[in-house]
Amino acid sequence: MSFGFEARDAAIDAALKKAEDNDVLLMAAASNVGRDMVNARSWPAASRDNVMCIYAAEGRGVPYPDNPRWRRDTHRLATLGVMVPVWSTSGDSAVSSITHRSGTSIATPAAAGLAACVLSFVWRSEGIYLSNMKAKHGRANERFQNAKKRLLRASGMNEIFKRMADEDDNADYHFVHPWKMFDQNTSTMTLIENIVNHLA
Repeated sequence: MSFGFEARDAAIDAALKKAEDNDVLLMAAASNVGRDMVNARSWPAASRDNVMCIYAAEGRGVPYPDNPRWRRDTHRLATLGVMVPVWSTSGDSAVSSITHRSGTSIATPAAAGLAACVLSFVWRSEGIYLSNMKAKHGRANERFQNAKKRLLRASGMNEIFKRMADEDDNADYHFVHPWKMFDQNTSTMTLIENIVNHLA
């Protein structure tokens, strides 16, 4: 969700509850108010337990200067959201051009794309995981199904994003870079085992 409000909206809240009940992973932009205001994250990113709050960073992990101030009890996960090329049309013109945009509303679709890749990888790897765990098939299947369920919740995907982020707890924001987990030298089985072990 590339939007945010100062206060809770009942109609949107009802739609989010319906999506949550149907196992839709939810994430929203933190806001672009800068660090001068305390607790300035927008709703729904700020106060819904099952919505991932997404901050922005440039390609090398430098935080976007208009990220809102974070609190230590919150996840501070940032994805690419600075000077991102996007297609744009002006007015009634049918002519499209590429422009550059920055902000947490830009970082949120990047985070959604990364989450979709994680979900796709896990769902496609189920057969590989279970065939390699034949000796413990019953328990392995239970663990795998639990991992899948957790990935459809903010708490579970936050955990995997944290594994792909910088580890400095004192850092303002933790830049999520998928190559930290999805290394080309890591086998599919090792990777899926790692994900299941983090979540099960």
